Amino acid sequence: MKEITLPHFFKLASELEVDGVEIMDQHFDSMSADYVKSLRRTAESFGLDLPVIDVCSNFLAPELFETEVKNVNKWIEIASRLECPILKIYFGIKPPEMSNWKAFELTKEGIKRILPVAETNNKIIGIEIHPTYPQDDPAAIVTLMKIFGSDNFRAIPDPSLCPPGLRYEALRLMIPYAVHFHAKCYEFNFLGNETTFDYEKIFSMMKELNFKGGISAEYGGAGFTAEQRMKGLRKMIALIRRNF
Repeated sequence: MKEITLPHFFKLASELEVDGVEIMDQHFDSMSADYVKSLRRTAESFGLDLPVIDVCSNFLAPELFETEVKNVNKWIEIASRLECPILKIYFGIKPPEMSNWKAFELTKEGIKRILPVAETNNKIIGIEIHPTYPQDDPAAIVTLMKIFGSDNFRAIPDPSLCPPGLRYEALRLMIPYAVHFHAKCYEFNFLGNETTFDYEKIFSMMKELNFKGGISAEYGGAGFTAEQRMKGLRKMIALIRRNF
């Protein structure tokens, strides 16, 4: 169940004095043209861009494959009406009995089917690491990008979703292909630095690798009040602004 509506979310985001917000398909009340236009107008009234829509897709359920492809392509069209440049998708959840090879092939076929629509609409398909193959493997994600060789299929790195023992190596692998970045945060010290991840190292790496995309501040602490979440986001936004 939704905690707040998207217009309320826009209002809260405007209080953080950010440039834009990332929104999810699950938070839309409708997919109608009138509703989508009203969202764009409301976001603009708060001085916000809409850089990314998250779409909960799943290419790894063979019986749903065609439906999922059609759904993602429909969201690409919605992104066009919202003037939103990036559609973040998920490859899906690999069933235990499915081989990695099969999961990779289904994912490749899914990208093959949605990428032409994204290119026609001048939208970028973004993918982040997620805890199931091939989305849990930075090398597999980069391999897919090399296979398609399209500027419309790019990465969205998130340090919290990288394999812990290979976190910074994974980020270094993905950042050259990144169109956006998720800056997840949990706890901060008295200096205002996030203590779960080495953001000094991460931001230095992003500069070294000439990252030019947007950055979403994301608060990951669970069980906190809205006020505590806003406080955490303010600290993360301040940390980003000190470095970029």
